[in-house]
Amino acid sequence: MSARRARLLPLACLLVAVLSACAASPADPPAGERQMPSASATPPASPSEGTTQSTRVAVIGDSFTTGSPMDSGPPALWPALLSDDFTVTAYAWSGTGYAATWISPDGPSNFVTRVEQMPEEGIDSLVFFGSINDGLLGYDATREAADEAFANARTKWPDATILVVGPASPIWPVPESYLEARDATRDAARAAGLTFVDPIDAGWFEGMPDLIGLDGIHPNDQGHAYLADQMRRVLEQHLP
Repeated sequence: MSARRARLLPLACLLVAVLSACAASPADPPAGERQMPSASATPPASPSEGTTQSTRVAVIGDSFTTGSPMDSGPPALWPALLSDDFTVTAYAWSGTGYAATWISPDGPSNFVTRVEQMPEEGIDSLVFFGSINDGLLGYDATREAADEAFANARTKWPDATILVVGPASPIWPVPESYLEARDATRDAARAAGLTFVDPIDAGWFEGMPDLIGLDGIHPNDQGHAYLADQMRRVLEQHLP
């Protein structure tokens, strides 16, 4: 080996090591985004004597479930705040609804595609939550997509308890477009024989602007704590 090749060999090895380390490091998500298109939770361990096992719940939703830049992160979101009693697996993506669609890394994403992508096994309790995003699409498009989502869910998980929670409005008086999204979701749920819970009718967030972030749309940490209280009551009332 020549003296020149002997000097270059350590440099080449160093370059390979650096490139390998870079390839193994995941890229940071875009600033301000925190999406969960198909989050999965590890099944809870079998309870030991003297303890109770939490109820497992799958939730199809939007940013009211997966979070936004208005909150401080996953530990502050309502699914995490229910962890004493419920193990919530969120299948959520910001900007989506039954008809409202966002292009995710896995392709078009909405509540209908979410049902298709979720696992066949392990779904005993399923909650649809939302979505004000459907207000941009109108009653007919939302109703058609909700009909499809509910029919597909009942076919895929015939023994599961399926609960539909309508959109929660962060704006009061409630915009007409949000009411259309609520009406379409409610009518589809009733047609499918599913229990429908109406956050707008119940006044969630009414007169509570301090629970909404500076964007005027998404719950802050206090808003998610409030959502946790509301969702806990809903789940305890309607899930087995």
